[in-house]
Amino acid sequence: MAKPDAATAVIGRETPSRLPPLRWPPESITSVIDEFASLTTERNNYVHGLWFTNQDTGGVLRAEPSITHEMGPFTTAKPVSIKQPQHVLLRMEALVNAIVRIWGAVTAQQASPPPPSEQAG
Repeated sequence: MAKPDAATAVIGRETPSRLPPLRWPPESITSVIDEFASLTTERNNYVHGLWFTNQDTGGVLRAEPSITHEMGPFTTAKPVSIKQPQHVLLRMEALVNAIVRIWGAVTAQQASPPPPSEQAG
């Protein structure tokens, strides 16, 4: 699981006080932060991994960055199919859509006037 503490603290600080109280952090925020952390790891593996081509098969292999320094990349590289990075891109798209939905919900909540019980005060 990711470490959402710092991120949720910033989100909590930035939430306007006039909004109705929320169970904080909302489940959707927590899952977005977890997925962002997971995708960051995936991205780093693709960008910083050591890539090889198998001349006999034409296959593409990649060793993860942490492995390349410890155990030798040639023995630890794993085959990579085109479906793997495509799946990561789909996850990124879903994450962006989730962030846009949350942003829209917060914006709509900020635009609506507070209930009458909160106006008298």
